[in-house]
Amino acid sequence: KDLWFDIYAKHEYNLSPYKYFVEGGLRYPTRDLKGKLNISEPLVDAKEYNGEVYFQWDTDQKASTEFNLARGNDAFVDYVFTSITNIPGMEPMKLKGNLELYDEKSSANIEWTFGQQNYTAVVEYFPSKNSEEEQKVLGILDMNTVKYEGSVLVKNRENEKSLLVDLKSEHHIVLLLEARNQFNDIKLDFMWDKDVDLSKRIMIETNLDYHNLLAHAIVFEYEARVNGSYTASSVDATVEWGTQKAEIEGKVVFMMNDIDLLIGLKTSNPTFSNIRAHIKFLVETDEYGSRVLGSLIEMRLNEYHHILDVSAQFGDSIQAKMKTSSTYQPLDGFSLEVQYKNLPTILHVLLSGSHHEKSIFGEFKHISGEDSFIPAVGEFTLKTPTELLQSLTAGYQIKIEDGILDAEVSVSRNEKDNLEVDINGLIYPDDVAMNITIDHTFGNKEKIDIATTLKRNSTLVFNSISVQSGGKVLISELKLKQHPYIKFDYKLEAKTPSPVNLRIAYTNNDHSKVLKSELKYQNMQMAGLNFQYSMNSINNFKGIMKGKYLQNALVFEALRDDKTDLLNIDIYLENEKLLLAKFHHTKEKTNDSSKEFLKADLESVFEGLHDINILAQFEVGIHMEDIQVDLNLDGLSASLVKSSKTSDNGSFEHFVKVVSDIEVIENIELKLNKSVHQENNQYTLYCAVNDKSFSINTDISSTMDKTDSTLVFIGPWGSSSFQFSYLKKPGEINTSFSFKDSNGNLTESRLKYHTNGQLYKILLSFKNPITEELELIMEGDATNLFRFTCQVRGTDSQILYASTKAVIKLEDTKVSWESSIDVAFTEMLPHIIFNGEVDL
Repeated sequence: KDLWFDIYAKHEYNLSPYKYFVEGGLRYPTRDLKGKLNISEPLVDAKEYNGEVYFQWDTDQKASTEFNLARGNDAFVDYVFTSITNIPGMEPMKLKGNLELYDEKSSANIEWTFGQQNYTAVVEYFPSKNSEEEQKVLGILDMNTVKYEGSVLVKNRENEKSLLVDLKSEHHIVLLLEARNQFNDIKLDFMWDKDVDLSKRIMIETNLDYHNLLAHAIVFEYEARVNGSYTASSVDATVEWGTQKAEIEGKVVFMMNDIDLLIGLKTSNPTFSNIRAHIKFLVETDEYGSRVLGSLIEMRLNEYHHILDVSAQFGDSIQAKMKTSSTYQPLDGFSLEVQYKNLPTILHVLLSGSHHEKSIFGEFKHISGEDSFIPAVGEFTLKTPTELLQSLTAGYQIKIEDGILDAEVSVSRNEKDNLEVDINGLIYPDDVAMNITIDHTFGNKEKIDIATTLKRNSTLVFNSISVQSGGKVLISELKLKQHPYIKFDYKLEAKTPSPVNLRIAYTNNDHSKVLKSELKYQNMQMAGLNFQYSMNSINNFKGIMKGKYLQNALVFEALRDDKTDLLNIDIYLENEKLLLAKFHHTKEKTNDSSKEFLKADLESVFEGLHDINILAQFEVGIHMEDIQVDLNLDGLSASLVKSSKTSDNGSFEHFVKVVSDIEVIENIELKLNKSVHQENNQYTLYCAVNDKSFSINTDISSTMDKTDSTLVFIGPWGSSSFQFSYLKKPGEINTSFSFKDSNGNLTESRLKYHTNGQLYKILLSFKNPITEELELIMEGDATNLFRFTCQVRGTDSQILYASTKAVIKLEDTKVSWESSIDVAFTEMLPHIIFNGEVDL
């Protein structure tokens, strides 16, 4: 399986002429993603911009938009915009727009084409020259076969403000907003089918004159009128709505000690025939200086009549009463009375209430010292009509003398469930110790003993709590250090048949934070959370988080320093591995070499994620380089080993080996060596693929006038060899070439060239396993290359197979030639003579 990613990005920016270009892409198997944005100005200050935007999500799937924005060179403002958008599977979308701004008129139009759909919009604006002229806006919108026309007129005169909107399409819509007479006369008129149906209308018109108000309204086919008058504290009005009629009465009085609010409504509708609300508050001072509050709240809703009467007195003590009367039985007969007395040493509160035959009573009394709240004695009583809590009584007393605390609390419910608490101890500003004993009649009725201590100074806080009952013990211990850094340690232990232990520890200094926590049940770890974090810089930090709950676990680890990069994520759900991701990279440098180690693992149960393991080691030195990479992808494994060594004289050794589970490349091995000696160089190439291998060995020696080389091939076909030699002497050159195949068949060729400056002779012999050895002899004039003879004969049989003679003469006005060819191995061309001349 092949898994690879190819990411690229380009960016260009220029201010003049303006250009902004950005392009990026991502490729991986089965997907090719690309995106581009390009905006450019053809010339400097061209007042024109060309642009292109596209996104490609597959090789043949691409969405793009091309656009142009240009401004004219006239004195007025003129803009033209065009664009075309192409999306696979959709018709092209074309957009064209124009904007013109004049002093007398401004206009804008836009055209949009999408397949067979065409849309056009035009807007014109005519400004006013002075405050008495109206401002006008005209608009036209074409949507295929549907056309919309509209206008807006605005008046802003001193005594007349109005807005008229007129829109014609399938329906004729008119909206009028008008204000006259310093906004005392206001009118709103809205019609949405003026030419066909006048009942589709909403109109509201008001006239205000001193304390009189006239209003007229039309809503659809209904018409209403309002006639009313008002003063600073009252209002009266009559409302007519078709055949319906209503009378409204209102009164409001707000004074320092008297508030009177009345609202009344009478209508011809039975549902609202008589509605009345009256609220009155009166505050007075009696002869003893106490303030007396009297209030009455009355509500009438047709046949129902409700009254709430509240009275209260405020002084050294507070008394308040409330009662209700109503023709609606569930709201009738409520009463509530509250008394409150707060003297320097006594606090006394009484509460009583009733509803028909049910009552509730409550009392609280607290007696304290003259100078402080403690010492104190108190009691509390509560009686209710419910069986669960018919009575509840409680009492307490508390005193502290010279830091010694002595307190008692008792509670009784329904005279049978009792609770008694005895508290004694020492209380000082930095040292507290208390013992609490609780006797009760609940459950197993076992006594509860609680002991607690608290000690503190400027840097340390220590607290312990112990709770014991019936052989079971709960211990809580807290240690807190605040200087020079925060250190927190908390322990909770439950000594029971099923013991529970909780431990939380936290440390925070300048560069690191450490949190450790653990929860055990029956001496087995149920949950835990460890967190460690330290950071010196963005390139030097460490973070570890380990969490566990039952059979679920999470590990997150991140580390970076000068030599190591580490990221580790482990997730287990129900003791099953859900996700494992690990990246570990280390590097080490010395004066002679550098080493790097890389390990990456990904294992998961998700189908979209492949299990992959990568292990890589790199070492680079002055004359060496070693690489080893091991890869495992979804059970398929592959490994790569590469080793290189070099020398200053040019010698080298390169070795590559690949081992995998893929059948076609189970075992690949490649070696390339070069040995440099004083007189010769040796090359060795070895390649093996699975059970097939071949090698090439080369030995080359060379000087100024002599070269010898040997090339040996060894492969599945056997062994083959090439030999080549070159020797140069004064007036003579000798070369030879031979090839021996895997069956031992020899093919050999030798060439000898000799010249004395006037004549030359070439002797070429060719030996092969098919024919007898052939020899080619060519002689000629070294000063005239167009005069030569050539013969081919067998060296064993001395048979002349072919001969050629040629003479070519070059004169001032003529070229002539004489040539002959004799061929002995065919009867078709035994003897050929070819003569000719050309006049120049």
